[in-house]
Amino acid sequence: MRKSILLVSVLLCSTALFSQQTPKDAAIKELMNLTGSGKLAAQFAGLLMKNMKDLRPDVPDAYWENFAKEFNSDSIITLFIPVYAKHFSLAEVQQMVAFYKTPIGIKMVHELPAIMVESQKVGAAWGQRVVERTTEKMKKDSAVIMELNKTFAE
Repeated sequence: MRKSILLVSVLLCSTALFSQQTPKDAAIKELMNLTGSGKLAAQFAGLLMKNMKDLRPDVPDAYWENFAKEFNSDSIITLFIPVYAKHFSLAEVQQMVAFYKTPIGIKMVHELPAIMVESQKVGAAWGQRVVERTTEKMKKDSAVIMELNKTFAE
C-alpha cells in the first residue's frame, strides 16, 4: 500500500514538473496568441482536413469529427513552441511580444491577412504574365530552331 501511494505521488510530482512551462515557453505562447499564429495554423489544418474529407467521402463523419478535435490552436502552439525556441532567445521573444502589443503591432496582425490575400492575387497575375512571356519566347525560339534545321537539312 505504501509503495502504491509513493508511486502515485512520484508520478503526480513528475507530471507537474514536466508540464510546467519555462518563461521562454510562456513568452512564445503569448507571442503566438498575439499574432494569431495558432489560430491560422488551426484554420489551415481545417482546410487540409476538408480537402482530405472531399477526397475520401467513404470515411465516416465520426472519424473526421475526432480528427478535427486534434486541430486546435492550443495543441498547435504547443507543437510549435520548440521551433520558435530554437530560433529566438527569451529576450527576442519578449521584444516581439512588446511590439505586437503596440498599436502598430496590433494593426499589423489585423492587416496581415488582407495583405496576404492581395499579395497572392498580385503574385498569381504576375506569374501568369511570366508564363505567357516565356511561352511566347519559347514559341519564337522553336520557330528559329526549326528554320535553322531546315537550312542545315538542305
